[in-house]
Amino acid sequence: MADLDVTGNLSVSGETTLNGPLNANSGVGASQADFDSIRTTLFLFKEGSHNNLPVPPVCLGAQVYRADNHKVVESEELAAGFFTETARNTGTEANPVMGYHKEDDLLGIFASAVYSGGTYADYESLLVGGIAIKAAEDHGIEKYGTKLCLIVTPNGTEQPVVGAVLDEDFTFHCLDFKHHGDQIGFFNADKVEQQELNLSPNPTADEKVDQVIAILKNYGLIKS
Repeated sequence: MADLDVTGNLSVSGETTLNGPLNANSGVGASQADFDSIRTTLFLFKEGSHNNLPVPPVCLGAQVYRADNHKVVESEELAAGFFTETARNTGTEANPVMGYHKEDDLLGIFASAVYSGGTYADYESLLVGGIAIKAAEDHGIEKYGTKLCLIVTPNGTEQPVVGAVLDEDFTFHCLDFKHHGDQIGFFNADKVEQQELNLSPNPTADEKVDQVIAILKNYGLIKS
């Protein structure tokens, strides 16, 4: 589908419904089977102009894109949302040569950018955070490892950083960890509240050690 170049006021009132796939050549309208197989963006905006001033691709107000799927299908096919499909192109745009991704290739990202200064005519946005999916290995036959990265911008800076990663081996990495909950458990132990020592007025060393060991067992940190 070709880019939509905004050269005037674009106004949409009410609810807009597509009854078939939007095709740059044939327009709107196709069979139900074609409609069910859509895996593309509905609208793709690029920067246009209005009164000879650049118009950045912006969303005014708290608007969202909603995707519904009410097909009668298996449960794992019921999800509806944001979807990306990518490949490593070793050719050109005119003559693409699709290939497997390499380790650390960016496969998809849901990100946010914000106003970073300037006037309407020279407005610039700045990426401040998002959720990214990256290849965790060189992809190939039966090798498609991925990892999930959470990207944030620390206060007082303008440089987004990866603050946490859910790795391909289900390990969660983060720069710092702070637990705000009332209970916690490790190594599949039942969650317990914060433990405290309940010592006698003149506790012995053995009594202190025994209680500390019991508390560590309750947390799941040690076992007999």
